[in-house]
Amino acid sequence: SPAHRLTVRPSHISGEITPHLSRSILMLANSTAISSIFPKVCKKFDQLFSKRAFVHWYTNEGMEIGEFEEAREGIAQLQNDYINMAQKAADFQIR
Repeated sequence: SPAHRLTVRPSHISGEITPHLSRSILMLANSTAISSIFPKVCKKFDQLFSKRAFVHWYTNEGMEIGEFEEAREGIAQLQNDYINMAQKAADFQIR
């Protein structure tokens, strides 16, 4: 509804040069380029978790150690999924 519409204009543009639009658009994109980050995240997680760094903050709030291990496994599976997806895309482009 118009009462809930939020108008956002770039703050670095002075004057009234931005058009008044009645609609806006948002694009979310997924790319296999994100897969290059996973090894770095996994390595840092492994380093910190091996020392149990910051773990007490989470366990004091009720989180269990097993949840950290499950999260790590989830990241590894996600990394493998992206690798497989990139390989399938490469195979498709070769054909």
